[in-house]
Amino acid sequence: MSIKYLFFADGELRVFISELVAKQYCQDGEHHFYTFHPAIQETWDLFPWHSKTLLPWIHKEGASAFEKYVGLRKRIHHILQTVADQCVGADEIYIHTFQIYSERINYLFKYLQARYPQAKIRARLIPDGSLN
Repeated sequence: MSIKYLFFADGELRVFISELVAKQYCQDGEHHFYTFHPAIQETWDLFPWHSKTLLPWIHKEGASAFEKYVGLRKRIHHILQTVADQCVGADEIYIHTFQIYSERINYLFKYLQARYPQAKIRARLIPDGSLN
């Protein structure tokens, strides 16, 4: 059985908590880490992730309201495709995130369900004490 654990974090504390969760609860599969923030690259090497990926932000930073949406669909598809490529052959996929209501996570969850209908896909909320 192939299990893929996907972790999404956007702060140093959340990277650390993701590492703790991976060590304690996710020992029987591959660990893949994703972030949208370049600064996280300084701290993501403390745990031996199978892969670490800096994803592009969905909206263009510093752009006008119109410019934010030019190419939006293309950027979202790139993010979904990048994550989904790590899940090839998975029987179970676990998405670990700090925000279930995020549009990024919702898009990803639906995309993975459509691309891998045979896989059991679950989302896990990781409480960090600051927002949850």
